[in-house]
Amino acid sequence: MGLFLTACSSNTVKPEETKTTTTINKKTTTVVVRDNKSDVDVKVSTPPTKKVAKIKKPIYKNYKKKYRRNTYQARTRKVYPKRSYQKRYAKKSYTKKRYVRRITPNYPRRRYYAPRNRSFAKALSNAAVARTRHNVRYDGRYVRIAYPWGDVPANIGVCTDVVIRSYRRLGIDLQKAVHEDMSQGGFYDYPHVKKWKLSAPDKNIDHRRVYNLQAFFRRHGAALPISHNPYDYKPGDLVTWMVGPSLPHIGVVVEQRSKSDPRRHLIVHNIGYGPKMEDILFSFRITGHYRYNKNNKLIAGRRFQK
Repeated sequence: MGLFLTACSSNTVKPEETKTTTTINKKTTTVVVRDNKSDVDVKVSTPPTKKVAKIKKPIYKNYKKKYRRNTYQARTRKVYPKRSYQKRYAKKSYTKKRYVRRITPNYPRRRYYAPRNRSFAKALSNAAVARTRHNVRYDGRYVRIAYPWGDVPANIGVCTDVVIRSYRRLGIDLQKAVHEDMSQGGFYDYPHVKKWKLSAPDKNIDHRRVYNLQAFFRRHGAALPISHNPYDYKPGDLVTWMVGPSLPHIGVVVEQRSKSDPRRHLIVHNIGYGPKMEDILFSFRITGHYRYNKNNKLIAGRRFQK
């Protein structure tokens, strides 16, 4: 019995060992396992091993030029040669420049047409600028005033009142000067007869009319040529315009300059909104250019009859 068992045990068939074959590819490693029972090859793939890159050592170079940042300021900055002394340069502005539109051509500078009292012109300019700080309502009605140094109420006025009040601050009374010129032989040189059909001077309103002031300045040698060159109009000058078809206007040239054209001076005038300082030199048709001070004397003849 014992021998039979040993025989049986010796006849038992052992399963075949599984065969493994390994094939190594460039990309993947595949292991094939052979199973005798199922006759199926089982493939097991493993991830490829990463190659370690070689560490490149930095290459150091001796640059002759200094390192500059790649910015707009660095690219556009001017490089000045070395000097033996220190010289400062103004910083460059990168803001967008404002477009300047010139109304008049680029005329050259000229000499003055008439001798100019700079101190008087500056004082008249300052007096005209001071008028812009007053609250004045435009009102040109007829008002009876005192004589001399008479004036309408301070809260009303027209364009001629800006000129009259500016000159009075310098000690010149245009009311008295115009009235004396009319009554002493110059009445028929003024446009009284044609414009208003008057037969005698009126000290209340004569000096407040633009046509009368033009005739007074012309008779006293204060008239200058009319031009479109902004250099010809200096602070302290008087300019007259024709606004529309039949509205005369007058203003004072001051020292302040226009932002659109720095060659052109500003004007202090009252065209309906009180005394203002504006850039209107060439906005209307110019009819007169005058430079009058205390040194001007009568140059016109006197006549008492028409």
